[in-house]
Amino acid sequence: MILVDINVPSIDKYYDFLLNENTPIASIIDEITEMIGQKEKLSFLEM
Repeated sequence: MILVDINVPSIDKYYDFLLNENTPIASIIDEITEMIGQKEKLSFLEM
């Protein structure tokens, strides 16, 4: 497991996550985006 700090400048917040180093980055991005969206009651647009 890897502990990472993620900064989201658009809402001026930091989040700590424990990540499995063997998980594909695309899965990590999707999961983190969903978790932050749920916590902050936000909707992120996919590009």
